[in-house]
Amino acid sequence: MKQLWSVLAGGFMMATLTLATALTPLVMAALHADPERGGALYFQYNRAACHGDGAGGGVGPNGEEGPRIAGLRMDFGSFLAQVRAGATPMPAFPDMSEEDATDLYEFLQSP
Repeated sequence: MKQLWSVLAGGFMMATLTLATALTPLVMAALHADPERGGALYFQYNRAACHGDGAGGGVGPNGEEGPRIAGLRMDFGSFLAQVRAGATPMPAFPDMSEEDATDLYEFLQSP
């Protein structure tokens, strides 16, 4: 029984270490995120065209509604996946760096 607990504890420690190692770049990026730079990127990537100057919603070039994205309440992984893959009618930005995405995400997190 003692050996079983040792194996389980060792497995738990290894899984915890693996998870911490995998999350470290995302956590570090979030700690160093620059929402002011994210605001500049918002305009650089032309997000204001559909989502409005303050990300409060707008009308896209084809007349479709661009939803409010200010105060975004989406986890970063889902945000990054959507930005890189796009979503009809939003264009994809597959080459957006993780740094740009993190700063943009932090900008959009503010109300």
